[in-house]
Amino acid sequence: MTQETTTARGCPYPIARVHPLDPPPQFSHLRAEGPVAPIELWDGSQAWLVTRYEEACAALADSRFSSDVTLDGFPTYYDGQHLVIEQAPSFIRTDPPEHSRLRRMLTREFMLRQVELLRPRVSGIVDALIDDILRGPAPVDLIQALALPVPSLTVCWLLGIPYEDHGIFQRLTNVTLSRSSSPVQIEAAIQELLAWLDKLVSDKEREPGDDLIGRLIVDQVRPGNLSHDDLVAMARLLVVAGHETTANMLGLTLLSFMRQSAVFVGVDSDPVRLKAAVEELLRYHSIIQIGLARVTTGEVELGGRRIGPGEGVIVSLLAANRDGAAFARPDELDVGRAIEHKHVAFGFGVHQCIGQALARIELQEVLAGVARRLPGLRLAVPLEQLPFRGEMTVHGVHELPAIWEATDAGDR
Repeated sequence: MTQETTTARGCPYPIARVHPLDPPPQFSHLRAEGPVAPIELWDGSQAWLVTRYEEACAALADSRFSSDVTLDGFPTYYDGQHLVIEQAPSFIRTDPPEHSRLRRMLTREFMLRQVELLRPRVSGIVDALIDDILRGPAPVDLIQALALPVPSLTVCWLLGIPYEDHGIFQRLTNVTLSRSSSPVQIEAAIQELLAWLDKLVSDKEREPGDDLIGRLIVDQVRPGNLSHDDLVAMARLLVVAGHETTANMLGLTLLSFMRQSAVFVGVDSDPVRLKAAVEELLRYHSIIQIGLARVTTGEVELGGRRIGPGEGVIVSLLAANRDGAAFARPDELDVGRAIEHKHVAFGFGVHQCIGQALARIELQEVLAGVARRLPGLRLAVPLEQLPFRGEMTVHGVHELPAIWEATDAGDR
C-alpha cells in the first residue's frame, strides 16, 4: 500500500454483523469518517474498503480498478479462496477485452425480452412447490421447500442439467463459498465440481441439446470461439451463480414477508408494486455481504484517498446500499419507496450480474405466489433461533421453519 496507509493498518476485515439483518455498525462509522478506509485482511495484507454509494459506483465503473485475479495485490477474503480463483477461473475475474468477448456469448440468453419468456415456467415451478407445501406437514423449511428448488430447477432447465444432479452443485458450492471450509476441503470440492461439469459438457459436445450449454457448443465451441475448458468454466459460473445468490435472496425475501406481511399486501395483484418491493428487498438485504474485490492498475484518487498501483480494494455493496446520502431512511425496509438512485445489489459497471433479469423474475414470482396463496405464512421459531449464514460470502439463512394458516378447506 502507499505510505498513507502504512501508518494506519485499519480494522480487521471481514467485519461480523451484530444483527443478522443489518450491516456491521462499523460501516456507518467508517462512512462518516470517509468513504474509503484502510482494512486488514485475513492474511495480514492491507486493502481499502469502500463504503459510500457514490465512490462504490465510481470504483466499479473505473477500468483502473481491475477484476483480474492474476494481478499482484488482488485481495482475498479467506484462506482457500485463492484455490477457487486459481483452479476454477471465470470470465468475471477478467477485464475487457477478454471479459467483453466471453460475456457477449451469453448476452442474448439473458436479455430482458428473452428472459421474460421464462416467466411462465418459473411461475409454474413456484405454484407446484407451493402445492407441495400446502399438502405437506407443518412446520416446513422454506429453504428446502421453496428458496433452493426455484433457482435450482430453473438453472437446471436452462442449462440442460438433470435435476437429480442438483444436490451435487448445491453441496459443493456450500463448501467453496464458506469461510469456515479448510483449503483441503475447498480444493476437493472444486475438483469434484469441475470433474462433474467436464463430463456434463463432454456428453453435450457429442450430442448438443436445445439448452444454453448446447447452444454455446453449436455457436461458439464448434466454430472455435470457445474452448472446452472455457465452456466448463462458464458452466460452473452459471450453475453456481444461477442458484446460490438467488436462493439466499429468496430465503431473506421470505423471512421479510413473514416478519412484515402487512406491507406486502397487494404485491400479487399489482405488478408495479411487486417490482418495487423486489427492488427494495434487493437493496435492503444486499446479500453479497463481504463485497466485490478489485486491484488498482495505476495510481488513482477515490473519496479523497490516494491509492497506489497494485493495491487491493473491496467495494461493499451492503454498505453502499445503506448509504443515507443515496437512500432516505436507508436502514428501513420500505417496499413502497420510490428508489431515486438505483441500488447496486447486482454490482455496477461492465461486471454487473448478467443474470439479474432472471433473478428478478424468480424473486417476483415467489413473492407474488406466497402473497397470493400463503398470506398467513409466519415463522415457526423466534428470529434469534434462525441459523444465519454469517460464515458464507453470500448472506442468507440455512433453515427457515415456517407455519401457515389455511386459506380454504383444502389447505392446511
